[in-house]
Amino acid sequence: EEVTGEKLTRNDVIIFLDGNRQNFNINNLVRMTRAELARYNQDHLYGEEVEINETAVLVAKLKTKTGEARNGTD
Repeated sequence: EEVTGEKLTRNDVIIFLDGNRQNFNINNLVRMTRAELARYNQDHLYGEEVEINETAVLVAKLKTKTGEARNGTD
């Protein structure tokens, strides 16, 4: 919140792109909703490389938004 100026909601989570929970570099942290995180985990989109995980986050976000649009929720 200090860096981005955006408030996190109860629905938000932060993930570590490199999987290292001690690496708090801002470039290693990504904000996701719980629904996006569920898709990210259920579809096993993550990998061992940061670049793969960056893309996986985008895929999870896209799949979640697509599902919401189909169901008429937002």
